Amino acid sequence: MKPTHIFPFALLLCTAILFSCKTARTTVIRPYNYPDSTLTLRIPKRLPGMQLKTDSIVHLHVIPFDGTKAEYPTIRTRYIPLETTDECRIRSISKMESDDSILFIFDYFGQKVLSFSERDGSFLTKFNIPEQKTGNYYNPITGMGVDKKRKEVCVILYGESNKLLYFAYDGTPLREEPIYYYYSDIQYVGDNLVLLTGENKGIQAIKNNRLMIARHDQTPLAGGFYLPDTYDCNHRLHRGLQSCGEEVYYAHVLSDTIWQVRENGCCEARYVIKAPGRDKTLFSEEEIRTLTNEQYEARTKGTQRLCASYITRDFIYTDIFNGSSILYCIPTGHYLYNPHLPQKFHMPNLNFATHTLNGTSFVKELDITPIYRKHHNIKNLYDRNTFREYWEEEMDPEERKMLDAIQEEGNPLLMVFDVEPF
Repeated sequence: MKPTHIFPFALLLCTAILFSCKTARTTVIRPYNYPDSTLTLRIPKRLPGMQLKTDSIVHLHVIPFDGTKAEYPTIRTRYIPLETTDECRIRSISKMESDDSILFIFDYFGQKVLSFSERDGSFLTKFNIPEQKTGNYYNPITGMGVDKKRKEVCVILYGESNKLLYFAYDGTPLREEPIYYYYSDIQYVGDNLVLLTGENKGIQAIKNNRLMIARHDQTPLAGGFYLPDTYDCNHRLHRGLQSCGEEVYYAHVLSDTIWQVRENGCCEARYVIKAPGRDKTLFSEEEIRTLTNEQYEARTKGTQRLCASYITRDFIYTDIFNGSSILYCIPTGHYLYNPHLPQKFHMPNLNFATHTLNGTSFVKELDITPIYRKHHNIKNLYDRNTFREYWEEEMDPEERKMLDAIQEEGNPLLMVFDVEPF
């Protein structure tokens, strides 16, 4: 008869071996800049790479401009004058998201995250952070994310206490979570986080990734778009993430490709911009893997920086080179060089976009003060009858409604416009 005590011993031995193997493949990190914290997160020592797909890519070929004036597409314009009170005063809009007819606005310079009604711009709520102060230093808000699936707003805090604050859409505080590593922006796709990373030199698994997908508890699942140790200008990676409805896109100033990030960690190359002169400041992925700061500065010396791309379901508006830009129509492949909005309320023509809305519209953030003063100067020049003629003939109903609603020192005006495919 065999001894019965051998089986429990063997089971215990196997469990110990499996646990030791799992431990060997992972590393423990503590909250960002808190080495003595008792909180820990176990992450892979070798982070899997994101799967990159290029089989559905669309090449945005742009030929040299021949001086021919392009015919402008039909643009429908409406305005959202954001309500102004002391509580909701905005200095500038750093990031804007929307869901369920709610506008979520992050003001970096004003250190506020606010929500407004998309219908009429009325103020809804402020997502308040606990006031903690050491000397003259407040905890800064560095980012905002909107989880449309869970109907939650995330406020990113770095500084004296690095943490994520989650709120319901109505501003009700839900929970606090520690931040375990650095990321400059956050988006949500399905059940996962999409993170624009940087400044993680002490964490071997993630330090060289430009982009990462992670679980909700911040456990990294996959990383991608490698940056070498020789290139440390991570501050140049800002404005790389944006949403288009439920979709999340990634674009980088060093590259010519716009990627869509999938929930499973796959990055699908959707658009490649091929424009005259654009390659003068761009690097191939092979060059990026060995890029140095000196090489970057040498390549881009004397050029204006590539800044951003704005994506809707039918259009891409993107900088191409040295201040030039294009509006590209995805369904037709047609495009316009250096598009401007039609002249409105006797102001100079305006650059095209600073944000997008609901994946369908472009948005231009306007300073309200010069518009208000210009309007009232014109009003003072005319007598009552002449001004009434000007008011009814020169202004369409949307412009009249907007000018009646604004204040001289009010919050920014959102000029929202839908472009018909051309």
